Amino acid sequence: MYQLIFSLMLTVFNPGTLSLPLEEDFRSIQKNGMAFQWRIQGEFLEMKLSGPTIGWIAMGFNPKPGLTGTNLIMGHVTDQGTKMEDLYILGPGNPQPVNKLGGTFSLPAIKGHEDDSGTYLEYQIPLQAKDAYHHTLKPGQQYYVLLAYSVSDDFDHHSRMRTEVSIIL
Repeated sequence: MYQLIFSLMLTVFNPGTLSLPLEEDFRSIQKNGMAFQWRIQGEFLEMKLSGPTIGWIAMGFNPKPGLTGTNLIMGHVTDQGTKMEDLYILGPGNPQPVNKLGGTFSLPAIKGHEDDSGTYLEYQIPLQAKDAYHHTLKPGQQYYVLLAYSVSDDFDHHSRMRTEVSIIL
């Protein structure tokens, strides 16, 4: 079923401005070739992310502008499947896995797909933070969203593009 949905979605992608088809109850932003969609589903924030690369893609939430303090979620798709990382940025160039800092990995649902036009991830995170390395996300509140992608699947590889946008959840 999931493959069929992505196959149908891919027929409407324009590789020049990679985007996901917007479902009725999702909100969406697009910037620098990336698309980010979100909606609240009970106690979770359900998200879709796409980027024009066959490397990793990432997004992160921060209640204030800048890298420091961002809860960063990175993912890639390979022949072995979809892999996600839940990170906290201690400072520029210093993202750390939340579980190594004493926090809890918080990605209960993950789906991914990759083709020649890009990488596509669907996942959810809890709205309520369970530790100091995540942010409690409240509807109607402003957050700064970090969007980034790389040409490599290696999570240690530097981003090709990184930008920040402000959203109201």
